[in-house]
Amino acid sequence: MVILVSASGSRPLNAELRESLQLRAMRASPPGRASKGERRKVFCTALEQSEQLLNAAAQTPADVRPMLVFYGLAQGVRALFACAPGIPDRDFRTKGHGLRERNLRGSLRSISVETTGRGMFAVLCQLFDFTEFEAPVTFEQLWAANPHLFQRRLAGSEQPPSVTAGCMLDHTIDSEMAVMTLGSLGSEVGDRLLTRSDVADYVRSTYGPYPFDVFPLEERSKFLFKYPREPWVDLSVSVSRDQHEMAVAYLDARQARVGYNTWILPRIGGVLPKPNALVLWWALFFSLSIRARYEPEGWTKDLDLDSSPVAVQLQDVLDDAPSRCHALLLEAIKEVCS
Repeated sequence: MVILVSASGSRPLNAELRESLQLRAMRASPPGRASKGERRKVFCTALEQSEQLLNAAAQTPADVRPMLVFYGLAQGVRALFACAPGIPDRDFRTKGHGLRERNLRGSLRSISVETTGRGMFAVLCQLFDFTEFEAPVTFEQLWAANPHLFQRRLAGSEQPPSVTAGCMLDHTIDSEMAVMTLGSLGSEVGDRLLTRSDVADYVRSTYGPYPFDVFPLEERSKFLFKYPREPWVDLSVSVSRDQHEMAVAYLDARQARVGYNTWILPRIGGVLPKPNALVLWWALFFSLSIRARYEPEGWTKDLDLDSSPVAVQLQDVLDDAPSRCHALLLEAIKEVCS
């Protein structure tokens, strides 16, 4: 086994440290359009601020961490805008978060955000071809739709999750039909879908509409597959053979790689956006920071392990939030400047 060590040989270089050091190293030779002038100054300064805020967040308790995490991420996104070739000089200094909160006095699950149509969120969506929300999105919906959180479902949530998707020809079922499968859904989704029509209706309403026809499959083990000893199910529907190529092209246009898998998002905020991890985490961390800042009493209760059913998931996400942000920013900068 090969172990990477720092230049001094004093400590292992784990993934988190490597990503942080790669971001720091970029300041000596900024990528993309941040190679000189004002954009270079903004890139280097914003990236330094991002690092300091995220490092500070890693040392603070969970009740204040969301604020430092979000602003650390925001400064990193400013650096991203400064280096992005696709953002003109007039826009790289964009101000404002681009989101506003709604229903702040409700529960954490029901807090919602909506877009302002301008500001950093709008530029971020444009940069990554993510369709902006057209309706308010609740915190619970944002959490369920985030592919990084598919194994950390909020307790009791019935919001549709992001899914893996594929389309294939399967002659063992019907020589005239193709099969479209949505995978990695929680088993609680399967518990609610009792018939083949239930599955087809759920696939249509939650992840559609589609430019092709979706039909139920006949055999239960085919339209609803439960993994042995795993809390996941796959849902399958049929597509006519003559629309198979259309279905493959459509799914390919809707999906994107996040982590180790390729995902498709449910309908969220009135749209069917193509997944982007940085955009989804931006909206989620914005919601958490607003909750912590303006409803501190409610936020403290959310984190109470003795009374809150979501405390474990929240604390788990907050524990790795600083390193998550370093990874998101590094990946985004490399993507836009490649």
